[in-house]
Amino acid sequence: MRENAIALTAPAVTAQRPWVVVGRWLIAALILAAAAVMVSGAFSDPALSDLAYLLAAGRLWSAGLDPYAPAFLIHQAGVLPPDAIGFVYPPTWWVLAVPLAQLPPAQALVAWKAFNMAAVLLSVALFGRLQARVAAPCRPWLMACFTVVLLTSNIMGEALRLGQTSLLMLLGFAILLTGLSEQRRGLQAAGLVILMLKPQFGLLFLALMSLRQDTRRAALIAFLVTAAGCLPILLLLGPQGAAVSVRHLLANLAAYQQSPWNAADATSGLGHLTAPLGLMLSPVLALASAGALAMWLIRSGRVGDEQEDVRRFWLASTAAILGLVPLHAYDFVFFFPCLLLLPNLDRRARPFALLALVLLLSAGLPVRLAIEAGLDLEGQWQAYLIKYDLLAVAGLALLAAAILDRRRETVSA
Repeated sequence: MRENAIALTAPAVTAQRPWVVVGRWLIAALILAAAAVMVSGAFSDPALSDLAYLLAAGRLWSAGLDPYAPAFLIHQAGVLPPDAIGFVYPPTWWVLAVPLAQLPPAQALVAWKAFNMAAVLLSVALFGRLQARVAAPCRPWLMACFTVVLLTSNIMGEALRLGQTSLLMLLGFAILLTGLSEQRRGLQAAGLVILMLKPQFGLLFLALMSLRQDTRRAALIAFLVTAAGCLPILLLLGPQGAAVSVRHLLANLAAYQQSPWNAADATSGLGHLTAPLGLMLSPVLALASAGALAMWLIRSGRVGDEQEDVRRFWLASTAAILGLVPLHAYDFVFFFPCLLLLPNLDRRARPFALLALVLLLSAGLPVRLAIEAGLDLEGQWQAYLIKYDLLAVAGLALLAAAILDRRRETVSA
C-alpha cells in the first residue's frame, strides 16, 4: 500500500521528445561554432590598430606625462599611424591603460582581445536573462539566433580586429538593463560607470537615468565614481597640470572630426544625413537630440508593468543612439540585442527592425567587393562611404521601429 501511495504522489517524469533534444544540441553546436568564428577572427590580425592609442597613453601616464599634450604624437611617432590625431579617450581610462601599458605590445593585444571576448560572452548571458524577464517567455531559438548573428557579424569582427572599446560598452549596457530589471541600484551604477568610458554613450544614459526619479541615485553614484576615476590624473599632474591636461583634451576633441575617418560622411547618425545639404551638425547637438528623443519615446509609451518599462527603455535608448549619434560601424553591436525584442514589437514596427538587420549585415559588402575587385584607394574610400550610408539608414530604420512601437498596448505572446 505504501509503495502504491508513493507511486501515486511522486511527480511524473516526462521524457523529452527526441526532436527537442536534437534541437537543443543543434543550438549548442551553432553557438560553439559561432564562438569559434569570433575567436579565430579576433586573432587573425596581429596589428595593434586602435589599441595603440591606449598603450601610448598608458606609457605616458606611467612616466608622469600628459597624453593629451602634443607629446603624445611626438613620443609615439613609431607606434601610431602618420595621420593619427591626439588622444581623445576620457581620463577614466587611466585604470585600464596603465596596466595594459606594462605588458609588451603583443601580450597587451592578446590580453585586451581576451578581455573583450569575455565581455561579449558575459553580455550574451545577461541578455539571455533579460529576454526571459523583460522581453517574453524564454525562446531558445531566438536567443540562439541573436548569439550566432552577434558573434559572426562583420561588426563584431571589426570591433575585435581594431581593438575597439564598443564591446565593453555592450557589457555596460547589459549590466545597466539587468540593474533596471532587477531593481538593483549597484548594478545600475556599475553599468553607467562602464558606459561613461565612452562619453557619447555614457552621457546619454546618465541623462536618462538622472531624469527618472527611481534611478536618480544610481546616476549620482555613477557620476561620483567616474569623477573619482579621474583622481589619479590629478595626483599625477597636480591641480595646475590637470587643468592644462583638460584644455589639451578639449583641443583634441575639437580636432577629432578633422580626420577623414571621423568626418560626417564617414560616420553614421543625423550628421551623415545633413552633411550633403551643407548642414554641419555638431555631435553635441546630435547627442542632445538623441537624449530628448529617447526620453520622449520612453514617456510616450503606454504605462505597463516594471518589466515593460525596462523593455521600452532598452529599445528607445538603443534606437535614439543608433539613429542620431555619429558612430562607427563597431558601435552598432548595440543593435543585435534588439533582436530579442522582435516578438514583442508592434506588427507595424517589425519590418523596420528587420530592415535594419539586413542593412547592418550587408553594410560591409561594398568595401569587400571593392577590395576583391582591385580598386584603388579612392575607389575603396567611396565604397567605405557607401557602407556608412547603409549604416545611417539602418539606424533610422530602428528609430522608426521604436517610434511605431511606442503606443503598443499589450505585450505580444
